[in-house]
Amino acid sequence: MIKDILDRWPDWREYFKGSAFLGIAGLAVLFIRNTQNKDIKVLQRKLDELMAARKEDKGREIENLTEAEQSRLYRFYEDLEKQRREKNIPDNSRPENLQMNCPRYK
Repeated sequence: MIKDILDRWPDWREYFKGSAFLGIAGLAVLFIRNTQNKDIKVLQRKLDELMAARKEDKGREIENLTEAEQSRLYRFYEDLEKQRREKNIPDNSRPENLQMNCPRYK
């Protein structure tokens, strides 16, 4: 029965080859994406660990300061803020001052 169907359809070999090729290509794409997702997750985890370690170090540094050093540091940042306001230098760390780098939205 299958032989009769395939005999009436002369191009069945080409269709079979094409569908097999598409199936293999689809599997290759899935495997590549899966590997990339794993790599990105590992990289993100390492980056989170580094950021957490950096925050802990800064916190420890501030905790170990004396009160005089803390007040000096506080005054330094107050003076810096005053200078920014006088010169109208925007603080780029604030969301309202961030500029979009995408040319589509300019």
